[in-house]
Amino acid sequence: MTNKAKSVLLIGGSAVGKTHYGGQLLCRLQQRDCRLRMRGAAESLAPFEEVLHCLCKGITAGHTSASYQSVILPVELAGDREVDLIWPDYSGEQIKEILEQRRLSLSWRQRLLESDGWIFFIRLDQIRSYEDILSRPTRDLQARSSSAEATDFHWSDQAKFIELLQFFLFAKGVGTAMRVHLPALCIVLSCWDEISSVKEGTQPHELMKDRMPLFSDYISSNWISGQCCVFGLSSLGKRLDKEKPDEGYLARGPEEFGYVIQPDGTPSTDLTLPVFKTIDMAS
Repeated sequence: MTNKAKSVLLIGGSAVGKTHYGGQLLCRLQQRDCRLRMRGAAESLAPFEEVLHCLCKGITAGHTSASYQSVILPVELAGDREVDLIWPDYSGEQIKEILEQRRLSLSWRQRLLESDGWIFFIRLDQIRSYEDILSRPTRDLQARSSSAEATDFHWSDQAKFIELLQFFLFAKGVGTAMRVHLPALCIVLSCWDEISSVKEGTQPHELMKDRMPLFSDYISSNWISGQCCVFGLSSLGKRLDKEKPDEGYLARGPEEFGYVIQPDGTPSTDLTLPVFKTIDMAS
């Protein structure tokens, strides 16, 4: 090995697209025209086998199983830099459990301690928004605050994401008295093709700032600008059915579909770019 093996940890709850991205990423790694490519065979591809099987049939894959299994992908960056991409796989329900129970398993703590970069998946079309004084008259909010609805309090998704990152930074032993350098942070706005009212050329970080201002401010206030980035991602390029095969996928193969929106707003079919950027920032 010419480089120290880098560990990139994927973070994301249920139904944010991690499973489909993993399968499509593997397809891209086997090509020669991407920023990352395989330099040898992985010991096991078990977590990706089912999703690849489904995508080759032109149908959507199911969610990741609750069991944990790491996949080590031997990859090569431009300039013949060799890196072992350690791809932890887990069910999204574990993220919910961490927030509810406020404790980490030994395996999660080990993942955090060993990670050099984090890829944080967020699906904007699932984000819940709450009314405030900027979106609703004050008198209406006062009326609701005195009703029984006030007792039914829930944290916003933005607050939960912030709490999760704070929890993970604490577990990794990283403080925020100074801006964070490592772990490098890549925010991935997944299912980009399903986000409503997105204009062509929109920069992902501007969309995140517009839809998630609290979370966006937290990131920009606590990470060094050169150590965080935001990508848009459509792993499949279109919505697939669970049963009816997509003719395009059957004819051309899943590797011909999917795209990322780079930080500057330009699209690319190279799905390895978020991982490449995370490794590059962590180097």
